[in-house]
Amino acid sequence: MIITMSFIALLLIGFVSLIRQKNELNTNINFSIEYRERAIGLFNKLVRTGEVDFPEHVWLTKNVDHIQARMGIFGVIHYIGPWNRISVPRYQVVLNTMAKINQGKLDDFDVNACSDALLRYTGSLERQQNAILKRLRNPIYWFKEGVQIIISIPIYLLNVFGLLSDASTTKATGSTFVKVIAGIVALVGFLGSLADAVVGRAEVISFFKNLFHK
Repeated sequence: MIITMSFIALLLIGFVSLIRQKNELNTNINFSIEYRERAIGLFNKLVRTGEVDFPEHVWLTKNVDHIQARMGIFGVIHYIGPWNRISVPRYQVVLNTMAKINQGKLDDFDVNACSDALLRYTGSLERQQNAILKRLRNPIYWFKEGVQIIISIPIYLLNVFGLLSDASTTKATGSTFVKVIAGIVALVGFLGSLADAVVGRAEVISFFKNLFHK
């Protein structure tokens, strides 16, 4: 009985976690789409009129650090400047594109690279969203997610007490090692719950057999 209740608890924990991930992805997708649309609008007006839409530029600049940090590898390229005079291995596309507007150095490459990077990032988020939606339809994934959260509690505690950074926490909880351990524990727990249910059912059947044969 205890095993079965633990199994149900882990199912609920995993389900709630997947719902939270889905909602967070929805927020990030909407933000990345909005940022790209407003950036393209700013670029188009600048090309068309030669003037900067300052309210839009202020909003984009205020949020550029956030979107750049969120984009990860999608926001970084190996930049080669005109006539190969400059080479920047980890060039932050969106951040530098916004900075070039102030400097009056914006060109077609910057606009296209920024738009493309934001589009690829949005596509990546949408693929993650589709994967989460598939997992929400499969209770086995709920259970595995619940187990992974319980296993990751010590890592989260280190983060809460300031002994582990947010980036390191995210990397550790999403590591292959943690996922493998969670998978093994989830499999063992699932088999244990199945065995517990079978034993419980057998006891119920035995009880009624004895009752009616008295």
